[in-house]
Amino acid sequence: MTRTEALAMLREVLSTAGATIDKAAAGGFSSSQEYEREANDIRRDIAALIGELDTLWGVQAWPAVSALRALAARLVDLHRAIADTTATVEVVADRETSFVELAVSLYGDGSRWTELAPLNPGIRHPGFIAPGTTVVARAR
Repeated sequence: MTRTEALAMLREVLSTAGATIDKAAAGGFSSSQEYEREANDIRRDIAALIGELDTLWGVQAWPAVSALRALAARLVDLHRAIADTTATVEVVADRETSFVELAVSLYGDGSRWTELAPLNPGIRHPGFIAPGTTVVARAR
């Protein structure tokens, strides 16, 4: 990659990140997962760009690299803020279950069980949820 191409990529990443942040501020995402997909794409581009800047400019790129890392961190912070404003629902376990089973039932994706744990600090073991336990979950 040439320096000109790296600068064009930098402009594109900053433009895309700005548009995503503006969309989030306007409430334009229907879910935190939708935001997360866009933010992950931007963070991947940032990581690639950091590698290119380091290769092309070395130490001279450190201020830009530092700013890009800060931007990536802000995208993560914004995801947390969006997730915190997403509506929640309460589900009562009708049988012995687990966060993985509930994530499959609620979201169609067992890997999203990690979203349930922080919302339910009183549940000690994610693999065992007793019948009758109320579980808080993010609305789809």
